[in-house]
Amino acid sequence: MSNERGFFSELFDLSFKGFITPRLIKFLYGLSIFIAGVIGLIVLISGIGMLNYSPLGLLIILSSPVVFMLGVIYARVFLELTLILFRIEEHLAKGDRTV
Repeated sequence: MSNERGFFSELFDLSFKGFITPRLIKFLYGLSIFIAGVIGLIVLISGIGMLNYSPLGLLIILSSPVVFMLGVIYARVFLELTLILFRIEEHLAKGDRTV
């Protein structure tokens, strides 16, 4: 019999013996990419709206892909650091000293 518990049994486990975050990382990364895309699109639309009033609009339009990429990079680094913490915990729980 496997020691793997189901997602919902770990979700409602009040003793926190199992972690659900490593299972959610892929979903959270996809959600982060979507949110970065929406923010980049908002920056692009606001830049287009400013073109009639200011030449700064062109700079804002050109910065929208940068905003998107920085958002994705930030999310990826944050989620990787989160996973590293969980992997350290797994190694320490096993008694493995070669982390």
